[in-house]
Amino acid sequence: MADWDDRDGVGTGLLRHSAAQRDNRWRLYSPSKRWLFGVSGHVTYVPEAARLDFDLEVDLNPTRFLAHQADPSLETIGNLDPLVALRVDPVRRASLRDQTLDGNDNVLIGRERFPAFSVRDAWWRQVVETYLAHVRSALSAAFAPPGISARLDRFDFVSPRLAELHWELDHRAAIHWVDGLRKTVREADAAATGVEFMSEESAGNSVMLVLPLTGDIRLKVYPKMCGRVRFEIEYEEAGRIKQVATKRGRYANKNFVDILLALRIDAANRFQKFWSEAMALRSLTDEAVSLRQFITAVVRAAQEAHAETVLDVLIANRRLEQTGPSSFAPKPVCDALEREGVIVRARLRNRTTPQYALAAPFSRMLDAELSGNASPAALH
Repeated sequence: MADWDDRDGVGTGLLRHSAAQRDNRWRLYSPSKRWLFGVSGHVTYVPEAARLDFDLEVDLNPTRFLAHQADPSLETIGNLDPLVALRVDPVRRASLRDQTLDGNDNVLIGRERFPAFSVRDAWWRQVVETYLAHVRSALSAAFAPPGISARLDRFDFVSPRLAELHWELDHRAAIHWVDGLRKTVREADAAATGVEFMSEESAGNSVMLVLPLTGDIRLKVYPKMCGRVRFEIEYEEAGRIKQVATKRGRYANKNFVDILLALRIDAANRFQKFWSEAMALRSLTDEAVSLRQFITAVVRAAQEAHAETVLDVLIANRRLEQTGPSSFAPKPVCDALEREGVIVRARLRNRTTPQYALAAPFSRMLDAELSGNASPAALH
């Protein structure tokens, strides 16, 4: 491998390419540990046009970019040499990683790095534009370095293939808070999973709640730091990103930055829906219930032949999904259980088949009653 812009042994180290070529094509990439962005793809020589065509994917992380800057002033950052602004600071990287549970350095620490909420939209647009300008300038110089007869015809960020938006919540017991939320959501929705957050530097000290919202949009929640919770909405498909960003034509024909920022409206709506429903499911109450009340309420609400099955499912899973008319949990049974206060409709995401969480008082009661049993027996 060699530097793409190597001239007589001197190069920036920004891009590297494979020594071997096939069909006038080389693999191109950036050394990930050196820079605050990533590049991977191919460059192809078109001999009949004496032209090089670059087809690259660029991995961008404006939060990480800003976190590495010694001075968070955007005016100062904008005036830096692109190669200085985009180079990883090993000392800063180590410091940030030491403060996070997932072992990553994509976190802003210190109130001086956040403006007031009233100006945050304009500020974040400027962060993204400053970052992209530096990436564009650095790559343009590497594609057509001085001293050779080359001209860069065009350089465009075409469309995002994956996007992630996040919010953060300060909480002094972030790890325990997320653990409780993960338990609540997993009891309410079978699609939710708990995943160890692994990185190159981490042994999995942060466990993540993952909830698919659609086939290509998902929510992730995890303790980013001991005192901070991060919520992420992740869009995983380019066509879906464009569809969301250009909904009803509002952002049609806008540039790359507009498309990225337009996702915030959709992401905010999805996050608000999740937050409202999750907090309703987690709402605390002083109401005390007994095992006898639980069994009586289920037997009264469920069809007699299926009461035992409903009890087994609720005790084992702490949730219930509506079934067809001839099965054990049809709509009339679910409606009756909801009226009895045994279950609560979970609306964390849009679903065709209703799912219900066991109401918090009954869930806590079962925790207490069954705490000594790894595999509780069915109630008869």
